Amino acid sequence: MERLQKFLAHQGIGSRRAVEKMIAAGRISVNKKIIINQGVKIDPTTDRVTVDGKVIKPKEKYEYIWLNKPPEVLSAASSKTGELTVVDLVDSDNRLYPVGRLDKDSQGLLLLTNDGELTHRLTHPKYHIPKTYEVFVSGKITTKKIERLQTGIKLSEGMTQPAEVEIIEQNETGTWLEFVLHEGKHRQIRRMCATVDLHVIDLIRVKFGPVEIKNLKLGKSRSATSAEISTLYKLVKLQ
Repeated sequence: MERLQKFLAHQGIGSRRAVEKMIAAGRISVNKKIIINQGVKIDPTTDRVTVDGKVIKPKEKYEYIWLNKPPEVLSAASSKTGELTVVDLVDSDNRLYPVGRLDKDSQGLLLLTNDGELTHRLTHPKYHIPKTYEVFVSGKITTKKIERLQTGIKLSEGMTQPAEVEIIEQNETGTWLEFVLHEGKHRQIRRMCATVDLHVIDLIRVKFGPVEIKNLKLGKSRSATSAEISTLYKLVKLQ
């Protein structure tokens, strides 16, 4: 049970003091009964609350899930062609959406949520949320190529922003590079590498903002912690 004033304040009707004035004015009903007492408690899941005749429904509970997306899975909420999507891989009663995208043939850390405002800000260029990738490429690595990747590559839609690119490991078959991007153009890393004659074999997002993939197994998911959610909110200046 929840106090009526608190419930309506959380739904954005007004402050608790403003709601108290509405109650005193007879503007609020519960189950078609006008409420005049200030201490009424309700069950938001079953009681029908109206303000000036308008039904006030509880806001959807926000959910935040981290997924280690496998290759060949679409970063989408649904597929018109019946392909497997990231939403198909998580167990939730809420209508979730991926925050940004990972290419179908890429893998790694992806956030799914029904928090529309957070999604909008995390994907908006204004906030420059860094995303870290480990990328295995074939082709000859040179200092000049690394510098070009770092300073910007001209794509069809314009220059890429400066990126952090460094060599992690090299072997006979190719090179592991670490990319840190602050933007999210379509297939950006693959197109950047192609411009300098490097072919991407594997692409894994290992970090989204400050959150690391760590030991989250491929195809598995977990709920975001309250500390992670709070940090993301601070990064995009949300309360």
